[in-house]
Amino acid sequence: MTTKLSISSQPEHEVFYPDTDGLPLPDNLLQEPFFIELLSTLKAFFDDLNVLVSGNTIIYYVEGDPTLSVAPDCYIAFGVSRASLLKQHLNLLSSP
Repeated sequence: MTTKLSISSQPEHEVFYPDTDGLPLPDNLLQEPFFIELLSTLKAFFDDLNVLVSGNTIIYYVEGDPTLSVAPDCYIAFGVSRASLLKQHLNLLSSP
């Protein structure tokens, strides 16, 4: 016997995901040029690959729970393109 499970894509209640963690980056003017150079160098190195290089963005790793998140100074995500991530984000914003 086979049982088909129904998974709802709509949460039971509206979940608010903040756009900021309220923490400054870079920490001071001395760090700013290094941060910019690091991101620029990594983006140039991984330019032709399906790799997302970013930093100081909030990553929610459990859907529906905005308290479980990290905001690394810099990160590399393999197998994720910036275009696909932006498309998914825009789809979430335009959903009723």
